[in-house]
Amino acid sequence: MQTLLKLSRFIDSDEQKQLVQELVRKGFRVRSDSLVPVRRLLVEGEFNERVDGVNAAIPIIAEEKTRTLSDVVSVLKRVGPAEGFVVKANFIGDVPFHLRAIRERLRKKKVVENEDNVLYLEAKKTGDSVLVRVGTFSAPQSVARPSVVLVLESPKTAFEVADFLRLGICFGLEVRVSTGGDIRSLHAVQEAKGIVKGHEKMSVQVFRTTEQAVGDMDAIAFSLWGKEDESCLKKLSGPVALVFGNEERGLRLSTQKACKAVVRLGPKSSEPMRASQAASYALGVMA
Repeated sequence: MQTLLKLSRFIDSDEQKQLVQELVRKGFRVRSDSLVPVRRLLVEGEFNERVDGVNAAIPIIAEEKTRTLSDVVSVLKRVGPAEGFVVKANFIGDVPFHLRAIRERLRKKKVVENEDNVLYLEAKKTGDSVLVRVGTFSAPQSVARPSVVLVLESPKTAFEVADFLRLGICFGLEVRVSTGGDIRSLHAVQEAKGIVKGHEKMSVQVFRTTEQAVGDMDAIAFSLWGKEDESCLKKLSGPVALVFGNEERGLRLSTQKACKAVVRLGPKSSEPMRASQAASYALGVMA
């Protein structure tokens, strides 16, 4: 058996060589990954070490050359748990099939979608065939309802949403976007997901209205003209939604009136913060 080590993206080539030397000193047999030699290593046997620079260790349970989508599905069915599984994929280069087609074919084959069992699939075209590699890793554990969520109202650009996704990843928070029925907001969310790596590991939900996004949580709005200062954030308890406006026009007045409080952050200023800056500042105060 082999274990695929996926390294942090800040690791450069010299640091990767040093990491290999460190692993060899510990008794591991290590080589570069032929599919992607940069920031990836293959280790013989199991790997349970905690090593700086290693983001994920994925046990490889199958590696085969395939020619058709049916071949790929057959490999997954053969090595996957009998009680069912879900597939996460990483396609390297131009591969003649996609994840949706694989999932649809597995459903037709009566494979149960079991979130407790995750198969990691990699594929890369080599000559007239496609090399597929299948590994296993633990599915993320379900978590309790978050005590804090970030709500962004009617964003107009993907960069606004992308900044909130990064905050969600850093702080382990759910991000909710209300579109107000504006197709630009919906497109901004989809484009942001293409910009931010790792967004699939967090919860991102889209709602038509901010009221729906907040649900039954206490809503705290943020505005340059808020009547409350930031000290009120330290007194919050229970589930709370932090609501921020877009960077074009800010938070709607009707939304501010519907919130439990409207908070002004930092010293008085004639210039508002960017939405992501305000969210970072608020989370820092609360922490």
